[in-house]
Amino acid sequence: MFDSTKNTVTGNQNSIITIVNEALGKEAQEHIVKRISTELTTYLSQIDQKLVENQNVIASLSLTIQESVKTNQSLTKLLDDKERQRAIDLAEIQKLKQEQINSNDIDFKKVIQEAEKALENYDSDTYQEVLEAYRKNKKHKELVQNIATTHYLSAKNYAGDFYFEKAKKEISKAIVLDETNGDYAGWYGFILLHLAEYKEALKYLEQSLEIRQEIGDKSGERTTLNNISQIYKARGDYT
Repeated sequence: MFDSTKNTVTGNQNSIITIVNEALGKEAQEHIVKRISTELTTYLSQIDQKLVENQNVIASLSLTIQESVKTNQSLTKLLDDKERQRAIDLAEIQKLKQEQINSNDIDFKKVIQEAEKALENYDSDTYQEVLEAYRKNKKHKELVQNIATTHYLSAKNYAGDFYFEKAKKEISKAIVLDETNGDYAGWYGFILLHLAEYKEALKYLEQSLEIRQEIGDKSGERTTLNNISQIYKARGDYT
């Protein structure tokens, strides 16, 4: 069945569009098209900008994650290094304890025992206090070797906790009391290396190397040579 009403409406719409187009004219039509095109371009540009911003956010997050991973790896290495140094310090304390079995210095024996206990409990503060208390006792002033040993142990512990300035102060006192000790010279050089005092570090490491070679300390010699190589590497000297 023919719907005359619908046909009439459609015809009227077409007529209206035709009238509007004729009324607007070509210039107005071009203006409308241009405006629509401009707005569409702006909209697409905004979309592109948002995409770039999102990409930047993703890149930033990726970089943050990578940096966090590196930081965690560095912290893990530091903790591992500290744990290794603690094990070395404990071994040295235990060796000293054995050496003091027949010693007449009862106080030093006690110091070594208390220092060992502090290390086992990861208590660096008590460790340092025990050694310092021994040094401050006037009756021990003549026991130069033992005093030097306490300075040496303090220096190693400070270095293990990354307090290199404090470590430098302690190891320098040990060297004043015993200039011929290869361990003291080696540790002084190692500490100076970490303070970027390369010239002085090399001087003491070479001194330590000479002493270690004279007494046949192969392990100490390897450690010292490695530290010397680190100085050349830090200075960019690969010759």
